[in-house]
Parts: sequence; C-alpha cells; structure tokens
Amino acid sequence: MKFRLRFGWIITSLLLLSVGGTASQRQNSAHTLRLGADEAKPEGTLEAASWLTGYWQGEGLGGRIEEVWSQPQGSSMMGMFRLIQNGETVFYELMQLVETEGTLHLRVKHFNLDFTGWEEKDNFVTFPLAKVENERLFFNGLTLEKTGKDALSIYIVLRRGEERTEEKISLRRISF
Repeated sequence: MKFRLRFGWIITSLLLLSVGGTASQRQNSAHTLRLGADEAKPEGTLEAASWLTGYWQGEGLGGRIEEVWSQPQGSSMMGMFRLIQNGETVFYELMQLVETEGTLHLRVKHFNLDFTGWEEKDNFVTFPLAKVENERLFFNGLTLEKTGKDALSIYIVLRRGEERTEEKISLRRISF
C-alpha cells in the first residue's frame, strides 16, 4: 500500500499519456512521441521488436530493474518487469506486446509486492505504436531503443499534476 500511495500517480499518468491525442504525431518529450487520435496507425510487426528478447538488468526509477522478454510467438511477446529499491521489490509489471491489424500495442498490468493489481480487474494500460525507426519502438509516451548489441534504453513520460518528466531506464542484456 505504501508504494501504491507513493507511486500511484504513475498509473494515472500512464493512462492519460497512453490514450487519446491530438490530430497528428508529435514530439511528446525529448525521446518520446505521441500519435494523434486521428492519425493512421503505423505499420509494426513483432519481427521489428524481436531484438527485445532476453533477460535485462539495469537502473532506473530510483532502483534496480529486471526485465524479461520472450521470443515472438502466436502474434505476441510476453514481458515481465520488477523494480527493486533498497533490497526490496517495489512492484511488478506483466507486459504483452501484441501485433494486431498490422500494428503493435504494448499492454501493461501493474502489481504490488503482494500481487494485488493496480488497475481494476479487467483493465490494463495500453501504449499504441506511434512509430518504428530502425531499432527504436516509439509508443505513446514510451520509447524502447536498442543502443548497443546488448544495451536497451527505455524512456517514459510520467506526469504528476501538470508537471511532466521523462525518465530514462538503462538496461543491459544478461542472457537470451
């Protein structure tokens, strides 16, 4: 519960940033884009995201992060995320990168340490694809960028009230 109160604003922010939009794609922050509500969804395939496969570790959000991505199969990739601060797990995410109607959507469900969900039972956060460029996947308010053979940078826009900040998570692939 302590974490939910302290970081609960992240979920509200993600929900606000991942849906809706303006009439066209635009820069959302230094490293993220935002697809307008009226803009055609860009083409995206799981093949373009297959470089995510593996076990990643790194730093971000004030702690140590672990992230695991499965190989693309059955029109989706499965991901898991864990944030550890001061030796304690703070929260988990289950992620699904799904290919539908010729584009990609990143779906995220958040869980407290006791595995109670942040979102309501059947809800989750969806990040629609805004653009694919080389080994960068731009989703609304979230960018996944391969920055080296085994290096990944994640940029995410968080909002608390009217203040918006871009957070960077730096990860290294430990294994496939």
